[in-house]
Amino acid sequence: EWRRTDISALDLTAYDYVEADAAAGKRSDVHRGKRAGVIEFDNRRCVYSELSPELKEKGVRLISLSEAISEGDRTIEGLFEESIRHAVNRFQTWHYSQWTHGVFLYVPKFVEIREPFVLTFNEAGNGVFSAPHVVVVMETGARAIVVPRIRSGEEDAILFNEGPDVRVADAGSLGF
Repeated sequence: EWRRTDISALDLTAYDYVEADAAAGKRSDVHRGKRAGVIEFDNRRCVYSELSPELKEKGVRLISLSEAISEGDRTIEGLFEESIRHAVNRFQTWHYSQWTHGVFLYVPKFVEIREPFVLTFNEAGNGVFSAPHVVVVMETGARAIVVPRIRSGEEDAILFNEGPDVRVADAGSLGF
């Protein structure tokens, strides 16, 4: 818990937003192999997204959070409101007030998926602040695995404040 961590030496004002079109300069290798779905960001900008056609037919959704919000998905609004009310520390509260980009994954009732969903966040720059938000909604009996990956250059100084909102209904299962 952060209440036992001394963060007084961390200068949070030294980190700033980076332009969304600034590419991280690395291409991920997650597009190879068996995956249920892949979504990849270069500094806040979604640069690649793929979902198995069979899963699309079953109603599974893997899209950027901004796309889900622009479509007017009411699920996300309710999750945000509930999560903000239950935030237990200032990093969570800070995340909800400053989130920069993110992912929305929805798995309908009784859809079981063995292959993982891979979420890759490529970050680049020095003194960069990034706060991606990951929303996962698993309906009754749904099963899935989510693998988030964060990548940056060896010399980059990134303040990465990821915030997951995960809802798993009865008899559901999520490996995160």
